[in-house]
Amino acid sequence: MIKPITLTAVALGLTVGTFAQSRKCASHVLHQQKMEQDASYRTRRANIENQSTSANSRKTATLYTIPVVVHVIHNGETEGTGTNISDAQVQSAITALNKDFRMQNADTLKPTHPFYSLSADVELEFCLARKDTSGQATTGIMRYNSGQSEWEVTAFDNNVKPLTQWNPSKYLNIWVVTLGGADAGTLGYATFPGTTGPSDGVVVGTTYFGTTGNVSPGYDLNRTTTHEVGHYLNLSHIWGDATCGDDLVADTPTQEADNSGCPSFPHNASSACNPGSNGEMYMNYMDYTDDACMQLFTQGQKSRMRAAIEGPRVSLTTSDACNLPTSAAAINANAAAVYPNPTTGMVTISSGTDAQVNLAIYDLNGTQVYGGVTTGANTSVNTSAFAAGNYVVVLSTEAGIVQKSLTVIK
Repeated sequence: MIKPITLTAVALGLTVGTFAQSRKCASHVLHQQKMEQDASYRTRRANIENQSTSANSRKTATLYTIPVVVHVIHNGETEGTGTNISDAQVQSAITALNKDFRMQNADTLKPTHPFYSLSADVELEFCLARKDTSGQATTGIMRYNSGQSEWEVTAFDNNVKPLTQWNPSKYLNIWVVTLGGADAGTLGYATFPGTTGPSDGVVVGTTYFGTTGNVSPGYDLNRTTTHEVGHYLNLSHIWGDATCGDDLVADTPTQEADNSGCPSFPHNASSACNPGSNGEMYMNYMDYTDDACMQLFTQGQKSRMRAAIEGPRVSLTTSDACNLPTSAAAINANAAAVYPNPTTGMVTISSGTDAQVNLAIYDLNGTQVYGGVTTGANTSVNTSAFAAGNYVVVLSTEAGIVQKSLTVIK
């Protein structure tokens, strides 16, 4: 497994703040600052908007997969505790992100809902990178001890991102960190297409990332990540960040402002913004409602995101970082083993080779509960957070796959 890298701590004089009980995203504010201060950014954004408009009616059917590297920024805790969240929590975020973008969640709008016909399978998927920037096998999860418990946005962008970012043309960089000080209560933020340099990517608060582990009630379905990746792919907030504002998407009803909590349908149908008889689309991923109330991207939002992934972010679609290095050796099925089995906690998984091997564990519903890369014959996995039951251990390289069964008892 990849060893943590310690960052030099920067003294910021932060104070611990109380998190607001409503969603807060810094993406638009940061975007506006760059629009005001950076003429080259304004030019790039204008060109991207022109491309997006001309591509708005394009209906491609290609399924794209985007490699992701997750940078876990912690304060020296043991892996799996506090801000040093577990691999399982990271994997749960990727799983949930895929379900949202593929319209496969159990809470997707039902066909009887008036907005159902606008719902979209964006035909984008995300994988934890299996190949790093040097072509070596990786888990796609990097861990860094930043030497402090929380960060303000500007300090984080200036002091942490430049030391940790992987090539943004080949990877979607997601940083998981606790935001504090003046930015306490911010759930996340992202950069829009047209951003250059080490700031490009997505930032999500530690307790708003994933669906299991160290997650906050109300924000425990990973919709903060979905929302921020929407910004990364050129979506604005659905209310256009203004009263009766324009989000540049034709099929999202105009609304007065952001919505919070979980309103009842129809909501605000009598608004002066004239959203129509069905009211505001408060269940859209780009509003500010609670995770449990977010349920869709629209066809128009899909077109806009597809224009981004086929335009300014097209290099992500040609990255091969989702594939293991071709030099990986074959696994000896007879030598591979899982013990003790059954297990009540720690289990050793032996690949029978010292070569780099991709290791994944799935429950019987096909959900991945653990993922990593082992570079030695034996890997220890803590299953104490797994539910009791049967699992499938998959050891794979480019040369083949070996599966073993695992039983966890309580």
